[in-house]
Amino acid sequence: MNARAAYDSPIRKQQAAATRERILVACVALMEARSELTFSAVAAKAGLPERTVYRHFPTRDDLQAGLWGWILDNLTHVDFSPRTPDELVAAMRRSFAGFDAGAL
Repeated sequence: MNARAAYDSPIRKQQAAATRERILVACVALMEARSELTFSAVAAKAGLPERTVYRHFPTRDDLQAGLWGWILDNLTHVDFSPRTPDELVAAMRRSFAGFDAGAL
Protein backbone atom coordinates (compact mmCIF):
# COMPACT_ATOMS: atom_id res chain seq x y z
CA MET A 1 0.00 0.00 0.00
CA ASN A 2 1.26 3.46 -0.86
CA ALA A 3 0.29 5.81 1.97
CA ARG A 4 0.56 9.52 1.33
CA ALA A 5 1.99 11.90 3.90
CA ALA A 6 -0.40 14.55 5.16
CA TYR A 7 0.08 17.83 3.34
CA ASP A 8 0.11 20.87 5.57
CA SER A 9 0.76 24.25 4.00
CA PRO A 10 0.62 27.46 6.06
CA ILE A 11 0.37 29.49 2.85
CA ARG A 12 -2.61 27.48 1.69
CA LYS A 13 -4.29 27.98 5.08
CA GLN A 14 -3.71 31.75 4.83
CA GLN A 15 -5.18 31.81 1.33
CA ALA A 16 -8.22 29.82 2.47
CA ALA A 17 -8.72 32.17 5.42
CA ALA A 18 -8.44 35.20 3.11
CA THR A 19 -10.98 33.70 0.70
CA ARG A 20 -13.36 32.92 3.56
CA GLU A 21 -13.00 36.51 4.80
CA ARG A 22 -13.68 37.82 1.29
CA ILE A 23 -16.87 35.75 1.10
CA LEU A 24 -18.11 36.97 4.47
CA VAL A 25 -17.30 40.60 3.70
CA ALA A 26 -19.30 40.19 0.48
CA CYS A 27 -22.22 38.87 2.55
CA VAL A 28 -22.08 41.91 4.79
CA ALA A 29 -21.95 44.25 1.78
CA LEU A 30 -25.01 42.54 0.29
CA MET A 31 -26.86 42.85 3.58
CA GLU A 32 -25.94 46.53 3.86
CA ALA A 33 -27.28 47.04 0.33
CA ARG A 34 -30.40 45.13 1.35
CA SER A 35 -29.78 42.68 -1.47
CA GLU A 36 -30.82 39.05 -1.43
CA LEU A 37 -28.19 36.81 0.12
CA THR A 38 -27.80 33.99 -2.41
CA PHE A 39 -24.73 31.93 -3.22
CA SER A 40 -24.57 33.41 -6.72
CA ALA A 41 -24.90 36.99 -5.40
CA VAL A 42 -22.22 36.37 -2.76
CA ALA A 43 -19.89 34.88 -5.37
CA ALA A 44 -20.42 37.81 -7.73
CA LYS A 45 -19.88 40.37 -4.96
CA ALA A 46 -16.72 38.57 -3.77
CA GLY A 47 -15.43 38.19 -7.34
CA LEU A 48 -15.16 34.43 -6.93
CA PRO A 49 -16.63 31.41 -8.70
CA GLU A 50 -19.82 30.20 -7.03
CA ARG A 51 -18.23 26.79 -6.45
CA THR A 52 -15.61 28.48 -4.25
CA VAL A 53 -18.34 29.84 -1.99
CA TYR A 54 -19.84 26.34 -1.76
CA ARG A 55 -16.40 24.89 -1.02
CA HIS A 56 -16.11 27.11 2.06
CA PHE A 57 -19.80 27.02 3.01
CA PRO A 58 -21.51 23.89 1.63
CA THR A 59 -25.01 24.86 2.84
CA ARG A 60 -26.98 28.01 3.49
CA ASP A 61 -26.88 27.17 7.20
CA ASP A 62 -23.07 26.99 7.05
CA LEU A 63 -22.95 30.37 5.33
CA GLN A 64 -25.28 31.93 7.89
CA ALA A 65 -23.29 30.44 10.78
CA GLY A 66 -20.07 31.76 9.28
CA LEU A 67 -21.64 35.16 8.78
CA TRP A 68 -22.94 35.24 12.36
CA GLY A 69 -19.46 34.39 13.66
CA TRP A 70 -17.94 37.11 11.48
CA ILE A 71 -20.46 39.65 12.76
CA LEU A 72 -19.72 38.72 16.38
CA ASP A 73 -15.98 38.98 15.78
CA ASN A 74 -15.98 42.16 13.70
CA LEU A 75 -19.02 44.29 14.40
CA THR A 76 -20.35 43.72 17.87
CA HIS A 77 -17.19 44.18 19.94
CA VAL A 78 -18.82 42.13 22.66
CA ASP A 79 -16.68 41.46 25.72
CA PHE A 80 -17.78 38.53 27.86
CA SER A 81 -15.03 38.93 30.47
CA PRO A 82 -16.36 41.59 32.89
CA ARG A 83 -16.51 40.39 36.48
CA THR A 84 -17.61 43.53 38.30
CA PRO A 85 -20.36 46.08 37.64
CA ASP A 86 -17.75 48.71 36.69
CA GLU A 87 -16.08 46.34 34.22
CA LEU A 88 -19.51 45.53 32.77
CA VAL A 89 -20.32 49.22 32.22
CA ALA A 90 -16.92 49.78 30.57
CA ALA A 91 -17.46 46.72 28.35
CA MET A 92 -20.91 47.98 27.34
CA ARG A 93 -19.47 51.38 26.41
CA ARG A 94 -16.81 49.72 24.24
CA SER A 95 -19.44 47.50 22.66
CA PHE A 96 -21.78 50.38 21.85
CA ALA A 97 -18.88 52.40 20.43
CA GLY A 98 -18.17 49.43 18.18
CA PHE A 99 -21.80 49.35 17.05
CA ASP A 100 -21.66 53.09 16.31
CA ALA A 101 -18.45 52.68 14.31
CA GLY A 102 -20.10 50.03 12.15
CA ALA A 103 -23.40 51.88 11.74
CA LEU A 104 -24.77 52.35 8.25
